[in-house]
Amino acid sequence: TYFQQGDYERALKFLESGAQGNSNASVNLVYAARAADACGKREDRERLLREAVEADENASDSVAVARAEMALARREWHTVLKGLDNVSANETVIKLKGKAMLGLGEWENLIALFPQVRKVTSDKAEMFAFEKRVALARLSAPKTTDDALAIVYRKLSDEVKQDDEGI
Repeated sequence: TYFQQGDYERALKFLESGAQGNSNASVNLVYAARAADACGKREDRERLLREAVEADENASDSVAVARAEMALARREWHTVLKGLDNVSANETVIKLKGKAMLGLGEWENLIALFPQVRKVTSDKAEMFAFEKRVALARLSAPKTTDDALAIVYRKLSDEVKQDDEGI
């Protein structure tokens, strides 16, 4: 399709027109919003996301996740977090929040997020990599006190604590 090929202008037109009269219009509209975002068409992106929720009121969480994913790609960390405030916690939502917090350097919130991440992450290697990334970033942050380092260390999993590569 045009979207996968990176022809976002054509995808936008195709997906938006395909939403009309479609029983799954919200899916087309979310992908049209992604295409608009890729084209830098902010107003179209937001209009299409609103239309997706109007087309299917049950799509609000999906639309919020799509909006957060697009904001993450644009490095709009606060937008990611704000957009996910009222979305049910699941693996995708928690990972998006974690990436945004990492981008903002919200160390305490990230460390507090560890239990949720552990609970929903099925891939243990991915969890290890995430936790280690956060720990290394926090431990190497300027003006980190010994007390802050101790708090971070206590919150780490045993696997990360025992890692020879930096902790």
